[in-house]
Amino acid sequence: MPAPTTRKHLIQIRLQPTTKKGGPNGSLRYETTYAANSDSRMVQAVAYIDKWAAAINARLAAAAQGKHRNPRIPAGTKISLADVTKLAGAAAVAALGGPSRYELFNLVPLGRKDQGFADDVSGLPAPFFGFGDLACRFRGMGYTLQVQGSVWLDYFTMVLMKKGAFTSDNTLLTNRNTASLVRHFAKSQRAFYNAFAHAYLKMASMNAVWQPYM
Repeated sequence: MPAPTTRKHLIQIRLQPTTKKGGPNGSLRYETTYAANSDSRMVQAVAYIDKWAAAINARLAAAAQGKHRNPRIPAGTKISLADVTKLAGAAAVAALGGPSRYELFNLVPLGRKDQGFADDVSGLPAPFFGFGDLACRFRGMGYTLQVQGSVWLDYFTMVLMKKGAFTSDNTLLTNRNTASLVRHFAKSQRAFYNAFAHAYLKMASMNAVWQPYM
């Protein structure tokens, strides 16, 4: 389920501008109780994340015991939902034609602890935001306006025709700097993939509390 999984990660990585909390902290499974995240695709994506976590933990448990056990993996080692969410998002991006596993998935930092409770999702930029609202929100999060979260090269061409899915995407054409970036990314897949991977990895470590697995 690449599309909802990608959306799940891109929602999970938001930063609350006032509290400086958030990031991919494994909390979205609790946030599906909110109306904005409770549609069937999001619930299904959470179920896939739980399934993948169980499969990874089964492999870790097998590697930590028996005659051929890996001495670097202590018994009881389990991967966090935060890490599975980051990996699932990167895998979904690759499956949909975005940055490859070598450009993104293999570079995702692991060892992030789960938060264990829901975040306030009110910090998410609304799809109807104009440029001023977007600029304030992203700069308040500590980001430039280079990457909006649309993953595919053809989408920037759609935005140039003012046919983006959201007002917040089409409004990028109302500012000289972001309009220039849209045109640049519409022409250069490599430039966008590099910018996307950089932003993804930056958000993967946002406000992280780390725990060593080995």
